[in-house]
Amino acid sequence: MIEPVWLASRIIENASIWQNNFQDPQRFSHFIRVHKVQFWEPHIFHLWDLGWVRAEFVQAKKLISIKDIDLLETNPEGDSIYADNRQLNTIKTISDVPIKQYYEEAPVIVPYFHPFKYYVFWHIQRYMQLAISHYQIMNPAKYPLLLENQIQVFFAWAQSENAVEAVNRWDEIARLAIATEPCFYPEVIGTFTWLYPSTQEEQFAKIQSFKIDLKREYLKIGLQPIKDILEKLCTLADMIEPNKTVHSLMRFIRGKTRRQITGDLGGAILLKTMAEIIRRMAEETFEVQLQEEDELGIGIWIDGAKEQFYGSRRIFDKESLAKKDFLRSIGLDAEVRTHVYVEGLTEYTAFSHLLQGTNKIDIFDLKGQFLQSDSLAFRENLIKDDKNQVFSIIILDWDVSGNVRVVRKAAEDDIFCGNFFISEPDFEFQNFSIDELTKIAWGLLNDLQKSTIDYQSFSDAIKFASNGNEFFRLIRKVDTELSHFEKGGEWGQALAKYAYDLPTVEGSERVRPFITAIQTIIRSVNDNYRSTREKRRLDPVTGKLIQR
Repeated sequence: MIEPVWLASRIIENASIWQNNFQDPQRFSHFIRVHKVQFWEPHIFHLWDLGWVRAEFVQAKKLISIKDIDLLETNPEGDSIYADNRQLNTIKTISDVPIKQYYEEAPVIVPYFHPFKYYVFWHIQRYMQLAISHYQIMNPAKYPLLLENQIQVFFAWAQSENAVEAVNRWDEIARLAIATEPCFYPEVIGTFTWLYPSTQEEQFAKIQSFKIDLKREYLKIGLQPIKDILEKLCTLADMIEPNKTVHSLMRFIRGKTRRQITGDLGGAILLKTMAEIIRRMAEETFEVQLQEEDELGIGIWIDGAKEQFYGSRRIFDKESLAKKDFLRSIGLDAEVRTHVYVEGLTEYTAFSHLLQGTNKIDIFDLKGQFLQSDSLAFRENLIKDDKNQVFSIIILDWDVSGNVRVVRKAAEDDIFCGNFFISEPDFEFQNFSIDELTKIAWGLLNDLQKSTIDYQSFSDAIKFASNGNEFFRLIRKVDTELSHFEKGGEWGQALAKYAYDLPTVEGSERVRPFITAIQTIIRSVNDNYRSTREKRRLDPVTGKLIQR
């Protein structure tokens, strides 16, 4: 892995390229405590002095002589800067004096830590925490025994080789992320800093030069150990805070706001940030594409599912459209996802009635104007829908052949994505039997109208109708009281209510095409537009989506 002296010397040579400040125990204590790792300033210094943790570098007001604390330079102010090259060890656990007093009496030596060292201190805290149920305090006779047992378990672990291996392994992982931080942290977080009088271009050049050196170190490590590290970081993030979808959402936040995420969630995001910058460096070094962080850790993605949900396997690497699809998938966008085009007030009212309350769908009544003067505008609407990643679903009647021709030509030209449904001969007779239409129409008559004619005579008068227009013409001929009976909003709503209660056509198991269209529209709200558009196209004959 990255050698401590290698990293410390480069930090001292060019500390300004690191985008996070290195922190003394006081500042570092505040940072990890807001992320629920409860070590105070004296604790941090004590753990460092005992050899449990390694500092990125050490600064002293005078020359010091500590084994494997190697002098790097003396700055103009007279401070000595050291690399912490010790082999970490957990054998030493006890101080002869109280920790606070020990810290206050220590020489003027200051270890500095990068925020990514949170990873190490989280692990140490986990081993120090008591694994005793809170409720055990209700059993005071046994509680001291449980406490003593826990203390013995901890000290037995601390004296073991497993503990020594663990603290060194944790430090290696953190050190790799710290070394990689200058190279990709600006891309991941969205901020880029440099110190005056240097310029942005000079800072970028320094980082690129450093990246060349770092690539050599990555090649020495090898790809598989790095992949194992990525898995460990992401698994721990999911253990600390298990809501993976929230992790992804928070990682879209940029700049200062992202740094201000605290608590367990902030810790999980920090670990996935570490994983992401290591992954990006590994991809560039080994010229491979690795799984993104949401695909690692606890839980699995079924192959192809991520692309289906978000339109891409990569949602964090400059994929603005994939990010948009991700926000859509969890309902955090305010955009319309589906446009429904119908050709009359009946259809408009029927679809509006069953889709009411769905703010992701807009319904448009074209009033039959597919072909007339507005046909060009209609085609432009379809093109605009495609550009905006909005599904277009069209409902039209077979009896106007020109409208059918316009829609099928648009599908043939592949200018939109969605479906179209052709009612043959029209909406009423495609979806309802003549007996059903008669029942629905009779239900709309008022008492005065019903008093002038009985149901059987009414039914006999209209039973030979073969389309909607003829159906209404025959109704108006039944009696002068019905001379103004027409299609419209009330009729469309009545049809919708009837179809909702009885989704199959009377006397058969055939689902009404109207209900099928409603189901298609509702599903489209949750479908990924980009993925659908790339893989499927509209069949100009059937109006259904088929594989490209």
